[in-house]
Amino acid sequence: MVTVIQTPSDLGAALRCTRKRLKLTQPQLALAANVGVRFLVELEAGKPTIQLKGVLRVIQARMLQADFMAHFADRSLLEKMIVLIERRCALMMERL
Repeated sequence: MVTVIQTPSDLGAALRCTRKRLKLTQPQLALAANVGVRFLVELEAGKPTIQLKGVLRVIQARMLQADFMAHFADRSLLEKMIVLIERRCALMMERL
């Protein structure tokens, strides 16, 4: 099944679904991804201003990576999404 991720809420829901399918608790995944539990809670809740670096840590956590990638029919879609997020973050930083 391919999940279309278009919003921070979509991303959070996909990550939460994957975590639950793997029977991991938020503290377990946070430890594996080297992020705080609060960060993971906010990510799964779809917080739009979450730090990209932490998001990538969660996605790249070894136990999550292969299963999460199954949500994408084409890996280039994930790569394009990451580029768009990076651009949006850069624009936000310029405004500060």
